Amino acid sequence: DKQSGIDHYEVLEVRSGHQPVDQDSLWERAESPYELKDQGLRSDIYVRAVDRSRNFIVAKVSARHPQAVSGSWPFGMMLLILIFFIILLLLWSKRRIFQKA
Repeated sequence: DKQSGIDHYEVLEVRSGHQPVDQDSLWERAESPYELKDQGLRSDIYVRAVDRSRNFIVAKVSARHPQAVSGSWPFGMMLLILIFFIILLLLWSKRRIFQKA
């Protein structure tokens, strides 16, 4: 609407894979240029253009480097521990075979 015009922009950075919370208090008023908090580009960026009548529209910019395996480092650690124990089990069973011979 030409009469209302853009009043300001707001930004919300949300870790990739998480849903944005619809709370106005989490949105940060942005000025150009806006420096991203997540310099690793792992967050989705939501930009909200608000007009003078307080109507708004939201645009999303997806994370450039989303976290792998749903962002869960404990899952990766558990996988490494499991692989380690499988290797130990194989080495132990191989050693027992050679001791019997």
